[in-house]
Amino acid sequence: MASINLPIFLMTDFGLRDTYVGQMRAVIASAAPDSTIYDLTHQVPSFSIEEGAWLLSTMLSFLPDTSITLVIVDPGVGGSRRPIAIKSGDKVFIAPDNGLLSVLLADELRPPEPAIVSLPTTFPCVQIERSLKNQSSISSTFHGRDIFAPAAAFLASGGDFNSLGAPLKSLYAFPSFEGTTISETEIAGFVIHVDHFGNLVTTIRSTEIAGDVFVQIEDYIITKQVNAFYEGALLEPVWYVHSSGYVGITMNSGNVADFLSVNYGDEVRLVRKRK
Repeated sequence: MASINLPIFLMTDFGLRDTYVGQMRAVIASAAPDSTIYDLTHQVPSFSIEEGAWLLSTMLSFLPDTSITLVIVDPGVGGSRRPIAIKSGDKVFIAPDNGLLSVLLADELRPPEPAIVSLPTTFPCVQIERSLKNQSSISSTFHGRDIFAPAAAFLASGGDFNSLGAPLKSLYAFPSFEGTTISETEIAGFVIHVDHFGNLVTTIRSTEIAGDVFVQIEDYIITKQVNAFYEGALLEPVWYVHSSGYVGITMNSGNVADFLSVNYGDEVRLVRKRK
C-alpha cells in the first residue's frame, strides 16, 4: 500500500514520563513511515475526558484540511466503550466513544446532559475493527498502541476509511461549552481548563458578554477586564477574553488558580452590573 503522507496529530493524557507516547509513535512510524506525526499535547489532565474534548475544540480550526487526529483520554479502556473514527470533510478523528469527539457536532445537536445522540449523515462514523483481528496481541490497558495507532497508520497509508469497521449512527456526547442563563443579569459556567500559567478558562463564551459585567468565582468578585496580561496590576486577578473565545481569569506575573484556590469544575458567574 503506497503512503499518501497524511499528517497525524496526537493528543493524550499520557504525559511524557513513560514510553506510552513513544510506543504509539513507533507503531505509526513502522506502519506509515512517510507520515509526519505531530504532538498537540500529552498533558491533558489524567482521566479528564470533558477537558480533553474542550482542548480538542481549540484545535479544530487550525488542523489541516486533510489530516488524521488521534485523541486518547480513556479511563474506560478495556470496557464497553467503542473505539471509533469519524470523518468530517477530509479530516479524520480517532478516539474512544466517550464524549471526546462530541465537539465535532454543532451546538444544536449536542444534548443538555451527557448522552448518546444521533450523528448527521455529514459525519460518517465507524467502529474500529480492523485492528482487532488478532485479539491475543491487544493489551486490555493500552488500546492507544494496539487499536488506535494502527488505525491511524492504516489511514495515513492510503487505507479506506469505510474498511476500518462497521458504520455507526450514534455518538456519546457532552453538552455544548457555553454558559447557562440563571437570571436576567447572571450567566453561570465553570472552569473547564487551568493552563500552564495558572490562568483559568471558563465555559462562558465571549459572545455571551452583554453590557457592563463583572466575574464572580466563589466569593471573589473581579471587576477589571484587560485585553492583555500586562494591563493588570501585579498579582491582581482580572478577567479577559481567552484566545479560545471564552471568558478567562488571569493575573499579571502570577498563578491566579493558586491565588484563588480554584480548580477545574468550579462554578463561575458572569454578572451584569445593575444601573
